[in-house]
Amino acid sequence: ISLFALDKLSKRVAQNERTFFTYLASKDDNSLYRFLNNHDLEEFHFVGIDEIFDYFAPSVKSTQSDASYEWYKELQSALSKNHSTSDDDTPEVKILKVIATIGIINDASTLVANKATIQSVIDCPNEVIANAIEGLCERKIIKYSGAYDRYDFFEASIFDVEEMINDESQSITDDAVISTLNEEFVNFALYPYEYN
Repeated sequence: ISLFALDKLSKRVAQNERTFFTYLASKDDNSLYRFLNNHDLEEFHFVGIDEIFDYFAPSVKSTQSDASYEWYKELQSALSKNHSTSDDDTPEVKILKVIATIGIINDASTLVANKATIQSVIDCPNEVIANAIEGLCERKIIKYSGAYDRYDFFEASIFDVEEMINDESQSITDDAVISTLNEEFVNFALYPYEYN
């Protein structure tokens, strides 16, 4: 999955200095070379999509005219709500980067930001990822869309509209509806502009 993401992300946002091949061969920050130097080779580790995002983040940030940059801005907003930065090495930050990367790749027929995918593309125990996803949802940083079986960034608003509707609808009685209709629409008539 990470190799697929590397290919798709490099095609979408790569620039001369940051490409598929420079990721594999260079000694740049966040490249494969740096990954191998930073991990104990005696233990099994894999390159997660979050780490691939780190390599291409400067390219995504510099292309401010397409959908990739919109995902980058949403990631920055989510990181801010989480009181973290993209340099933090927490499961929550990794999840947010994965959601942004999958959004940038934009190939829902192949790669969707659901729980199974997120757990598969982050080098971290599944239980830790599951707990982090739950925490991000509870804090309304990400949301789960059951219709599409995917996680996405929670769209920020100072109002929780659904909660406001639920609160108001519980206080509305049939008598209140009838009274409002009689008061507001008693002298309400529609006159035709034309006749047949």
